[in-house]
Amino acid sequence: AARNGLVFFLGPSNDGRDTLWVSDGTTAGTLAIGGTGREPRSLAVDLTLAETRVWFSATDAANGRELWRSDGTVAGTVRVTQLAAGAADAMPAVDRVIAPLPSGVFIAADNGTSGEELFRIVGGFHVLYSNLASGSASSEPRDFVWSGDYLMFSANGAGGREPYCLAQNVLQTIDVRPGPSGSMGTPNNLVVYQPTLAQPFFYFGANGNTGNGFELWRYNPFSQVLTEIDVVPGPTGSGVLTQFTLGTRVICSRPGTSASQVFAVNGGGTTVTPLLDGVSGPFVTSTSPARMAMVGSSGPNAGLWRSDGTVAGTTLIDPATSASLGTLLPAGSGCVLDDGRKLGTSGAPSPLLLPNPPLNAGSSLSVVASLGGGVVLVKKDGAVWRSDGTAAGTSPLLPGPNPPQFLTMGPLFQNRYWFVAGTPPGAPPIALFGLYSTDGTAAGTTHVGDLTVGVPILLATAPNFAVVGSRLLVIAPSGFGDGHLYGTDGTSVQLLATTVGRLLVMGDYALFNSSNNPAVGFELWRTNGTPAGTFVVRDIQPGSGNGAVGGRALMPLNATTALLVGNGGSGEQIWRTGGTSSNTSAVTTFTYSFPNFELLASTGTGRVLFAATTANGRDMWSTNGATASAVLLVDDPGSQPELLGKCNGSWLFTVATTTLVATLPAGTISDVDANALLDGYGGSPEARLFRVGNVMFRTDGTFAGTIAVGPVPAIRWEGHLRNQFAPPGADVAVFQGGDAGGFELWRSGPLTTTVKHGELNPGPASSSPRDFTHSGGLVFFTADDGQHGRELWAMPAMPIVIPYGSDCPGTGGRAPVLVALAPPRLGGTFATELREGFVSSIALRSLGFNGLAIPIGGGCSVLTDGFVTDAFVLDALGVGTPPPTGIPPTVALVGVSVFAQGAVLDPAGAFGSLLSMTAGLQGIVGP
Repeated sequence: AARNGLVFFLGPSNDGRDTLWVSDGTTAGTLAIGGTGREPRSLAVDLTLAETRVWFSATDAANGRELWRSDGTVAGTVRVTQLAAGAADAMPAVDRVIAPLPSGVFIAADNGTSGEELFRIVGGFHVLYSNLASGSASSEPRDFVWSGDYLMFSANGAGGREPYCLAQNVLQTIDVRPGPSGSMGTPNNLVVYQPTLAQPFFYFGANGNTGNGFELWRYNPFSQVLTEIDVVPGPTGSGVLTQFTLGTRVICSRPGTSASQVFAVNGGGTTVTPLLDGVSGPFVTSTSPARMAMVGSSGPNAGLWRSDGTVAGTTLIDPATSASLGTLLPAGSGCVLDDGRKLGTSGAPSPLLLPNPPLNAGSSLSVVASLGGGVVLVKKDGAVWRSDGTAAGTSPLLPGPNPPQFLTMGPLFQNRYWFVAGTPPGAPPIALFGLYSTDGTAAGTTHVGDLTVGVPILLATAPNFAVVGSRLLVIAPSGFGDGHLYGTDGTSVQLLATTVGRLLVMGDYALFNSSNNPAVGFELWRTNGTPAGTFVVRDIQPGSGNGAVGGRALMPLNATTALLVGNGGSGEQIWRTGGTSSNTSAVTTFTYSFPNFELLASTGTGRVLFAATTANGRDMWSTNGATASAVLLVDDPGSQPELLGKCNGSWLFTVATTTLVATLPAGTISDVDANALLDGYGGSPEARLFRVGNVMFRTDGTFAGTIAVGPVPAIRWEGHLRNQFAPPGADVAVFQGGDAGGFELWRSGPLTTTVKHGELNPGPASSSPRDFTHSGGLVFFTADDGQHGRELWAMPAMPIVIPYGSDCPGTGGRAPVLVALAPPRLGGTFATELREGFVSSIALRSLGFNGLAIPIGGGCSVLTDGFVTDAFVLDALGVGTPPPTGIPPTVALVGVSVFAQGAVLDPAGAFGSLLSMTAGLQGIVGP
């Protein structure tokens, strides 16, 4: 139903039942307004007033099916009647039983005493208009069609089901077939043709007593004249179905016969003109007020036709189309065939190209890397795409290879991104995969070399990349968690080792465990990215025994030393290495038979956290890499300490008796993700998100700073799919959370708010957002909205502040610093503070909508176009606060960037002994 630029339609709600939706043609203006579980039916547009008004029947939690109306808003969607008591249904759950006329709104309803009859509502009051079936029996009025103040419907009266007409508040009985049997069935598609406001004509199919069978009839309510139109002369009957009006004609069809199938009747008259003969079906739909489309599925004239309702204007446009016709497009510019093509108002059908999202990739889509500047790389099946968040800016870089496989993106090396994909057709058969690089353009995407291995690469596992000096290392998985190690200088590819697990980069070389040489077993190796520079560091267990313990990660202790789990022949211990045989030795002296060492984290302060099992159970330990330096941190009476990650310079972990630094509810503790470390602003420290049971918590590593930020009914813990993400510089994380509306996009922060950010797949189905990355103020991710499969989506980042550009110093070589006290949020302020400036001096803060980099001398640059400049005074500590900038609560501002830079009057300033200047801040407005 459409009224005053709004489209009303039935859509899903969280409980799986229909509700009323409205759309103004924009994403923001498309929303559910009818509550949950109301199952609206029989939408009827009210043309009696200039204001928007749509009537419908619906239920709610306490009442049965009653009459409702809506003006397109939640507040304006209200129940009108209470005809039946309590939860009983007053109205039938069928269509075409509501008619808004100038003399009142007429409905089919049951008040509990008179049966289902015709009621009229005027000014909020209802009255039983007619009781066509006596007593409490029901006449079941159906098939409402109206124009002006004329309403026609069918009902069960004393003479069976017959048509009735309400003509300017006078009820007329039309006894097409005298006697008790009635002439009509239900449903019956009545059609009104109205050449003037005062003269409608109603067309319908009925079985009279004339001996002609079921034929077409016309009724003139002004003269009360009923006329039979004998489409097929004789007693057989035509079985005609009225369809719709088309210009000055009424279109009808006859399904299931081999004679004329679609015909037109001149409006207000009785002349029948065949339009489509000798086909089964058929399917018809109006594509505009003066055009229609017809499909016959078989027969001599089968195919897709277009017609204006005349013989001369009826043409075959596609003989291959033999299926049904779909729904009308929203703009009324055509219809959609069930084979996925669009039929416009002219020409042959064409492929339906969805304007957005652009990839139409199904379930194989994922975001793999950010190129910065608002551009990301995307993998779709066997192809690599680039996208700037718009359909026009989304295009393929590399056509799909053969076989169609594409694996994880590598690092930025030589200012290019690197990835492994199936080698293109024509490559040697043994070269199953190739190494590629790209600068983000199709012309700049090249095939560097083949990964020539004798066994297939394990397609389900992504390759690992590392940069060592001037070489790029790639581990191409070949099965069972290991793979083949390759090195490249950017021009060719060389095989370095096989059965390689994880690489640990130590400056200009990398360490890895491998059984590349069976004579020494599984041992510790190093490489500089060349075959000559790849060798065993030390045969920890001499001979062919395995000195390195598989499945245990190498862990850096500091810039020059790493730890690993090794077995010199007398059991597992923690070992240290500096990359040579002479400085590789055991650190611990555990005597327990199966300590099952697990290296967990390098603290960055010269210690490594690890878990180990002793006679007292499994506990958290640490070591500084010196011999016999292992220290028990907490004697855990449980069996498995859990590391949550680093926060505010400290590492957070849990044991059975202690949970972080706060008392929390009982339940399993889960970290959201390594990406969910939120940056602090001003005096607010950084924070980490985690959950206990179904409650999300935020902690800054202190008791006071550990707080619940809202219930989260469910979270999918699939870290490899990147289901959680905190954009850099943000105080808000977005993640995939689940409730009755399925797994959708949620956000948490700042401080005390965890809410659903958006429901991309309305109702109980899930859009399952994942693969998050950030580029140029946009958060990119993939999601399935239930219509297009898994596609690429982009949204403005949560409110964030990103530093950019360079500062220039002043007195004492110290440069002032501009910091954000809070990220820019709708309805809030963009508040900044200048610190470390020349004491008791004058400072300036410049704001602009564009980030610049214009050198002005002395190593200083102007970093913003400065549409606003505020002067303020620094205190005795060199700290000052410029006036905050208010941000209106206007949704259109989400994603808008504000750029800021500070300058301080300083006699030793790098700019002309006058000014020292801060680096820039880019604040991106978020909700």
